[in-house]
Amino acid sequence: MYLNKLKYSISAILFVAVILSIFSCDRDEKQNNLSTEISHIDRLIQRLNHANDSTVMVVAHRGDWRNFPENSIPAIQSCINMGVDMVEIDLEMTKDSIFVLMHDHTLDRTTTGEGFVADFTYDQIHSLQLRDGAGQSTEWKVPTLEDVLTLCRGRILIDLDKSDKFIDQIYPMLKESGCIDQIIIGSYRPYEEMKQVVGIYLDSIYFMPKIDEESVDISEFLDGYFRRLNAPVVSMNFSSDSSIVMKYVPKLYQTNKWIWTNAITDNKCAYHHDNRATYDTHGSYGWLVDNGFNMIQTDRPALLLKYLREKGLHD
Repeated sequence: MYLNKLKYSISAILFVAVILSIFSCDRDEKQNNLSTEISHIDRLIQRLNHANDSTVMVVAHRGDWRNFPENSIPAIQSCINMGVDMVEIDLEMTKDSIFVLMHDHTLDRTTTGEGFVADFTYDQIHSLQLRDGAGQSTEWKVPTLEDVLTLCRGRILIDLDKSDKFIDQIYPMLKESGCIDQIIIGSYRPYEEMKQVVGIYLDSIYFMPKIDEESVDISEFLDGYFRRLNAPVVSMNFSSDSSIVMKYVPKLYQTNKWIWTNAITDNKCAYHHDNRATYDTHGSYGWLVDNGFNMIQTDRPALLLKYLREKGLHD
């Protein structure tokens, strides 16, 4: 009798030990997965601070908008899934001071509504449906900046376009969200003007000076930022291969800056653009990489990633 009870006790103890072991393994696996996710964003942030000549960073313009509505949650999630480094999104503010993702000042093109974003409350805008790239109504809603920060935290870098005028208003939210180190904000305004507009916040964010052929004095513009600010990225638009902008690329490259260009339209990258890449990747993405551009904003993130991975320029 005693031996039987002892056997039962030992069996019970072993059973409990096995169950605890399973839960422990499951917990460790979850922790390892979280650790992997955290290390991924840490790696992206580290890369953002230290450009190098062995990789190219991919920026998805308004998310994966060819497959989902632009500036939408699924468009951003698709970029995260495919391994895009950064997603570019646009901000507008509603009548009741809620920041939403919207490129245009009006609702007409991208939603089922009409009128200026600033004339509607968030609840009114949230009642609308987003349209896809073909203009068809979808099931998706206009997301808030807060929604997107929650989605992107620990997963992907963010370019908050059209937000330089909102920095003082959105900075507390960016800081509180835990995403502040994942975000860059850019502007064509010179340093002194930006400093006057946003004050102390300019020194607390990753800032991207933007230059093009219309800049009055590119050297003075860049020097204004580099003497006062650690700007890891510079955005450059150029309409021809012989543009004056091109002479600054080697100089920026030597200072370990990320040199951003826009492959989204022909006039921003001298016809070395996304549509050309569908039949001539060497003459589009290849030309941009060969000429020193190591951060490319694209409307075709899957195609650009495929090209870079085949060349060993992206994970």
